[in-house]
Amino acid sequence: MAYNGPIRVQITGIEELKAKLDRLQDELIDEALRRAVTKSAKNVLSIMKPFTPVDTRNLQDSEKIEYGRNGMEAFIGPDMAKAPYAPFVEYGFHHWISGKFIQGQHYIERTAVVTRPQIMSTFEDEIKRAVQAAMK
Repeated sequence: MAYNGPIRVQITGIEELKAKLDRLQDELIDEALRRAVTKSAKNVLSIMKPFTPVDTRNLQDSEKIEYGRNGMEAFIGPDMAKAPYAPFVEYGFHHWISGKFIQGQHYIERTAVVTRPQIMSTFEDEIKRAVQAAMK
């Protein structure tokens, strides 16, 4: 056999493949973040309920989760249309007749303090799962 020079191999589409893999990785991470937001929000709401002061149960029943930014953020708390007095319960107020300051219950603040480590753990777990799935 005669030597005809080096063998040339040309692979096309590498850049497109890299771009698709990058998008797939981004999608896996985004999905992991959405799962973490959803799990964390449900957890926060379940922990907030027992902290919520109960008189008529209206405040407790008004608590809900609203998602924003394509599932990347969650707002957890009372529905202000159903319980417009919620800030007064949380932070307190000056009673207009007696002039006394009624202390707030700080139930939302206490919920945030209690759930912060659990939220961080949930995000770490979901990101680890996404990375492991991407490695397969």
